Amino acid sequence: MNRGYKNDRDIDQGWAWVVLCAVFISMLLYGMVQYSIGIIVAAMLDEMDVDLISASWVGSTHISVSFLTGPVAGIINGKLGCRLSGILAGFIILVSLGSAYFSTSVWSLMLTFAIIGGFGYGISYNNCYVATGQYFHRLRAVTSGFTSSGVALGIFIGPVTIRTLMDKFTLHGMFLIMGALCFNITALSILIRPSPFEKSKHQNNKIRDLESNNKTCCIQSAYIMDVWKILKIRPFFFYALSIFSWSTGESMALIQLPIYAEQQGSSKMEAATLFTAYGSCSIIGRLLMGLLANDRDVNKALLHGSCLGITGLVVLLFPSYSSSWTSQMIFAGAMGMFTGGIPALLAPLTVECAGLASLASGFGFLSMVSGLTYAVVPTLAGAVVEATGCMSYTFYIGGCVVIAGSLSAFVSGIHLISKTDDNTEITVPDPQNNLITSEPQTIRELRPLNTTDGESK
Repeated sequence: MNRGYKNDRDIDQGWAWVVLCAVFISMLLYGMVQYSIGIIVAAMLDEMDVDLISASWVGSTHISVSFLTGPVAGIINGKLGCRLSGILAGFIILVSLGSAYFSTSVWSLMLTFAIIGGFGYGISYNNCYVATGQYFHRLRAVTSGFTSSGVALGIFIGPVTIRTLMDKFTLHGMFLIMGALCFNITALSILIRPSPFEKSKHQNNKIRDLESNNKTCCIQSAYIMDVWKILKIRPFFFYALSIFSWSTGESMALIQLPIYAEQQGSSKMEAATLFTAYGSCSIIGRLLMGLLANDRDVNKALLHGSCLGITGLVVLLFPSYSSSWTSQMIFAGAMGMFTGGIPALLAPLTVECAGLASLASGFGFLSMVSGLTYAVVPTLAGAVVEATGCMSYTFYIGGCVVIAGSLSAFVSGIHLISKTDDNTEITVPDPQNNLITSEPQTIRELRPLNTTDGESK
C-alpha cells in the first residue's frame, strides 16, 4: 500500500511534534552559549592577561568553526542520521567545555572551547534544522520559525545566566556548568527517530551499493558535487551571498556590542541585559516570520531581503543614538526583531531553492558561508578598533554590508519561482518488510520548478 509523504502518520503530526520539542530545547542550549560570546570575550579581558584582539580570536573562532562545520555536519548527518549525529554532538560539547575548565591560556581556550566546542555546536545546529525539515512538509516554515525561536529563547536567558555564573564561579566554572547543561543535547537527540525521508535515503543508498561494482564511493566527492550543483541554481547562489553579508554585519555588531555599551557608560550587567532584549524580540520575529513564510504565495527571498535592509539601517545609524542604555536596548530589540526572522527562513528557503534532498548539503554550505565571516571579521574589527580607537567604524561598515546583502536577496527573490512541484517521488521501504526487495512505498518531496535553470532538476 502506497502512502503519500504528506499523509504519513509521522509527518506534520504524531512523533513529529516530539522531535520538534527535542529540537527546540537543543536550540535553546545552543543559543545560550553562541550568543554570549561577547560576554565571554569581556570576561576574558577581565580575568586573563589578554588583549582585545586575542580575546576576539577565541570568540570569532568558536562561532566560525561552528558554522564552518556545516559541510562536515552535512556529511555526518547523511552517514549517521539525525539521531546519532545529535548524540555525537552532545558528547563533543561535554568534552569541549569540560576541558575549557582546566584551560589557563588563550591558546588552550582556542583548542578546547573555540575549535572542539565550535565543532560540536555546529553538528548540533545543522542536525536540528535538518530533522525539522524532514519531519514537516505542510508546516515546514512555521516549525522552522519555532525551531529558530529556541535559539532566541537561549539568547533571552543565556547572557544574563552566563554573566551570573561568571560572577559566582568565574569564567572557568561557567564552562564546567554549561558543559554539563549542554550534554542534555545527547538525551534529546535520542528522541529523534529516523524520518520517512531518512529511511528512504538510507535504503536507496543500500540499493545503490548492492547494484554498484565500486563500493568505495567517496562521500566527500558526492557532497562537493551536490554543492556545486545547487550553486548553479541562481536563487540559491544569490541567497548564499545575502547570508554571507548578513553574517558579516551581525558578527561586527553583536560581538563588539557588550564592550561598546560599557564604553558608553553601561555596567557589565546592563551590557549583558542587552541580549535579553535581543532574545525576547528575536522570539517574536522568528515566530512571525515562520507564520508569514508558511503562506505559499509569499516570496520568502523578498521577505528575507526586507529584513536585511531594515537591519542594515539600524546597524548603520546605531552610533548616532547609542549614548544611553535605553537607546542601546532599543537597538538590541530592533536587531532581534528583524534578524530573528532570517534563521527562520534558512530551511524553507533552502528547500524551495534546492529541494528537500539537498537540505543537509545546502544548509551545511550556508553554515560554512557564515563561518567564513566569523573566522576573520570580528578579529579584523578588533584590529580596526585598536588602530583607530573608535568602535563606531565597525557599525558603519557592518550596516553597509548588510544593506548590500539585502540587494542580493532581492535578486534571489526575482529569480525564485514561488510555485512548487509536489510530484517528485522517492521510494520508501515497506515497514512490514525490511528486505530491500520488498514492494516500496512512495513519498512526495517538495521541490521547486526552476524551469529556467536546468541544474535545479
